Amino acid sequence: MPPPVKRPLSHELAPEPLLTIEVPEAGTSSEELQIKDYRYIGSYNWAEGSDQSNPVIVVPGSPPEWLENPLPITVPGDTGAHYRDRNGHMLPGRPLLALVTAVNELNVQPAVEWKAADFVTDRNSLRKLLRWVRRTGRDWRIDTELVGNKTIFLNRWEQKTVDHLHGNMYGFGFENAVTKTVPGGDGVPGHARIATYDYAGLKMIMQFEVDAYLPTPKESSTPPAETADTLAEAISTINLAEDEVGRSFGLGIIRKGNSNIPNSAIIELATTTRQVDWKERYPQIFFSQTPNHFLARHDQLQMGTFTRIDKRAIDCPVLQAANSRLQPAFKKLRAALEAIQRIVMEHGHGERLTLLYTNKRLEVYKRLDDKSCLPDEALALFNTQ
Repeated sequence: MPPPVKRPLSHELAPEPLLTIEVPEAGTSSEELQIKDYRYIGSYNWAEGSDQSNPVIVVPGSPPEWLENPLPITVPGDTGAHYRDRNGHMLPGRPLLALVTAVNELNVQPAVEWKAADFVTDRNSLRKLLRWVRRTGRDWRIDTELVGNKTIFLNRWEQKTVDHLHGNMYGFGFENAVTKTVPGGDGVPGHARIATYDYAGLKMIMQFEVDAYLPTPKESSTPPAETADTLAEAISTINLAEDEVGRSFGLGIIRKGNSNIPNSAIIELATTTRQVDWKERYPQIFFSQTPNHFLARHDQLQMGTFTRIDKRAIDCPVLQAANSRLQPAFKKLRAALEAIQRIVMEHGHGERLTLLYTNKRLEVYKRLDDKSCLPDEALALFNTQ
């Protein structure tokens, strides 16, 4: 993996902003904002050997399986190169193309109505926007595009797509120690799951990373037909030549994995040595409706030795209290999304706009590069005719 190149946030943007977006009001409604009509529509992993010259996804792929290992668990510090933005690295300028490709390939019924979507995004972009309405967080950038009649793509944009870690973090090591790879998940680490839902009247199509899933009793008690080592050997022998891989929208596709993992089995893993700020952590669970949150604890004196795992359901009192405290922010985000949609639609298909958050201000810039975030054949899915 090449060393990371850090781009300035203003990369290929016009020198002056078009306008500033103010944080909207939460409104006067006392009704709780809830995510409704949640439905799984696709998933994928990146295949081993994928790169920018030959991007290949495994559909539906699979997250790792959770192992109920005894505590304490000691892991080394995370070192080496790890993806910050896997899709942005594999598909520069088109980070949501894998989402569209995976959903179109899996074709879950009832079929997805692409042209009815208000936003196509990943969870990361929603969390950044929420931090803005809460007036917190670091500087960031999101590239937008109007696709079809009304659909807004919120394309993640990072200054660098790869981080080099030096042993002072333990999250990846913990994940490796408490999960095992299963068929379909034996490529590049990281499983993306895609859902559609109603966010107070806005139809969202959103992808997020899944850390693990809870196996059924049958899965956890039945010895696997192949060991993880055997699977790794098998995947390493796959030749990503074009005649061995299906293709769609310019991406290679390997059909492998498990599309029958229920939402109730999905787990978000986290590690900490500190008191938890649920106003920061809960939105990650909320936007993806991840039902299980497992928080592993270690302390400053024994970094990397995990002695306790707090397992919480999304409807537990602690998380519901966080939900209540964040309701004004969730409502402000709803109003902000509507404003962003209106602005991008007003500028039409001919302009590429970027949301740039710096110095606690959210400004809209015109991009100098007018390349679309989707190829023509994928854009056709959003055709209203």
